[in-house]
Amino acid sequence: MPSEQSPVFNDAFSNHNEIERPVQCKVTGRLPSWLNGTLLRNGPGTFKIGDNEVNHWFDGLAYIRRYYFENGKMFYSAKHLRSKAFKLNHAANRIVVGEFGTAAFPDPCKTMFQRFFSHFEQKTFTDNGLVNFVQCSDRVYAVTETPAMNEVDVETLDTKEKINLAKYVTVNTVTAHHHYDSQGNIYNVGSTFGSSGEYVFVRTDNTKEGDFKATTKIGSIPMNSVLNPSYYHSFGMTEDYIVFFECPLRMNVPKLLASTVTGSSFLDTMHWDPSLPTHIHVINKKTGDPLQIKIRSKAFFTFHHANAYQKGDYLIVDYCKTENGNVVREFTMENMRIGQITTTKKDMWAMLQRMVIPLNIPKKADNEKNLLEGVPFAKGCKAFFKSDGCLWIEDVPLCNIPVELPRYNYSLNTKPYKYCYGAVFQHPDITGILKVNVDTKTHVVWRNDNDKQLCGEPVFVADPYGADEDDGVLLCPLIAASKNEDPAILVLDAKTMKEVARCHLPALIPLGFHGLYMAQNGLSAKF
Repeated sequence: MPSEQSPVFNDAFSNHNEIERPVQCKVTGRLPSWLNGTLLRNGPGTFKIGDNEVNHWFDGLAYIRRYYFENGKMFYSAKHLRSKAFKLNHAANRIVVGEFGTAAFPDPCKTMFQRFFSHFEQKTFTDNGLVNFVQCSDRVYAVTETPAMNEVDVETLDTKEKINLAKYVTVNTVTAHHHYDSQGNIYNVGSTFGSSGEYVFVRTDNTKEGDFKATTKIGSIPMNSVLNPSYYHSFGMTEDYIVFFECPLRMNVPKLLASTVTGSSFLDTMHWDPSLPTHIHVINKKTGDPLQIKIRSKAFFTFHHANAYQKGDYLIVDYCKTENGNVVREFTMENMRIGQITTTKKDMWAMLQRMVIPLNIPKKADNEKNLLEGVPFAKGCKAFFKSDGCLWIEDVPLCNIPVELPRYNYSLNTKPYKYCYGAVFQHPDITGILKVNVDTKTHVVWRNDNDKQLCGEPVFVADPYGADEDDGVLLCPLIAASKNEDPAILVLDAKTMKEVARCHLPALIPLGFHGLYMAQNGLSAKF
């Protein structure tokens, strides 16, 4: 990545036009004959409305891209999600619905007195579903971190029905990273603010209606601080348990409630307190009961979990860990446009880590005695009691290169697995796509062609005729810095990490977040 402070990625982070009719793309190399399906990708695609610009990467209006593969060809189309936030912002020709790091711009026709009283009216929470997709039965929804989600037509990309999860369970926020069990039931974690604030664990049964009405509360746990709850982005899940990290990246609820008056964004209400530990919660998926022991770790933050599974009386949890929760402030539009997504600040790097949590805790255990000693698969992980009565966990790195947006073969979700894939964009000297063998802690990197490219999240698509875990391809967006470069969908052999094809796109694409692949038979590589 460039070290000089030049706006090299301005074009990639400008407003993107719609491509309503699918365009056949030039393919170099050869697409696998079995690759027949649709990759949907989500992320921001509008960064300026009228004279107002968003402040943060997480704030642009949702721009959905469709990559349709059929008989060795790929077709591309793209549309903006017609959310309520999209409609209100464009109708006013300014930002009137606040996002993660951008507050709503004040109405120039309102006095401060009028804005103060409008604070007590129903607050508009965004339905700008720019983060991810969730599939419920055969319906697909664009989602963000609020209960509001918009259904998307997978073929036309038209916005359809809007659903509010809060009609069925009491939540103010939810993650955009649902998990699925083998029956297609959906699990998620949300927050309920107030005097009895709690983290809520929910399940949506896989019904043919696909409308989220079959959503129920599994259980809940009280917040460590109702005035300063934790911000979280994802969670881990095993066959029987949900693993939830309550990190010391905290939100100030009074500031959040007053944000309409003060002109503060969601990010403005957050603070990182490294003096506090991370609370690790383990919740039984069937009963909703939490593990009756206090589990702690040194302060860390995580955006994304990888896989998690059970092995005997132990939970194995893989995730991308950042030592400094202020990393959320690094993704400003200014930084993104000058290529400063990379950093030499190692405490900001997201490192793929593993922790092992024992479930069968002896009633009497000596302080500082490692309960994982002699466990062959612990491989350096530790779990020990301290004098505070808490079980403290120490994790280990699985790779020495920072990696984000982790994906794996989701058919092995909640099961032992070997390979994790992700995007490398924080390291100052290495950018590309990473494959990590989590058993041997070895890795392979496919590197970008040059420093005017960024790779987005790799989506693993399994070869239906394959036998091995890594038989398949990775579909990776290749983001170009400017109109003079060549944006593409990169197709890598997941086993060898060699390029097998490149589908050249007719227009620039933004650096987005997450994707969903659906084969023509309707089955998806969900995440």
